[in-house]
Amino acid sequence: MAPEKEATGEENFRARMLLELAACGVASNDVTVQYEDELQDFSIKIQGAAPKFDEGQLACVAQLEWGGLIISFEDGEADAKFRSFAQSVLRARARDDAIAWLTERNLLEALPLFDPATGDLASYANRLEEHCGLAPGSILEVYSPNLLTIRRDAGLRADALRLMSHAVAACNLSDHGIKFGFLGSDAAQ
Repeated sequence: MAPEKEATGEENFRARMLLELAACGVASNDVTVQYEDELQDFSIKIQGAAPKFDEGQLACVAQLEWGGLIISFEDGEADAKFRSFAQSVLRARARDDAIAWLTERNLLEALPLFDPATGDLASYANRLEEHCGLAPGSILEVYSPNLLTIRRDAGLRADALRLMSHAVAACNLSDHGIKFGFLGSDAAQ
């Protein structure tokens, strides 16, 4: 009897992904798991149209993406639907995680909320920085009326960046259509 071939890390990963996607109701014959040299990571493509999956299944798949997986639907329309859905699921998850993180540190209760009727985004950003124990105007920058970002010259420490990221995720900016993100060098110039 020939000895069994030991599974490689890549084969184990593929098998684990197929099991996790199966738990979301995605049939293994609808899934392609491949290593992308360009990304230096695995990507997962799902065949079929997203409408055949209910919201529970899409939420389950989106939670897998939260763990760092790159998941897409082969069909462009299905992928656009999934992206939109996943973004809302992941934003809610990030907000919940940020609220828990701030609560553990007794920083949630006094978290300032944005109210466009009583102040502009720049003044709110200053209040948020003060809440985080930072000098107003030292970290956050209003890039556009709907985008708040980290100043390129901020020189942040990891703990200050973590605190600020959690504060922004937990606050109510997204309720007003304002996004928070990091700009690449080309966009910032």
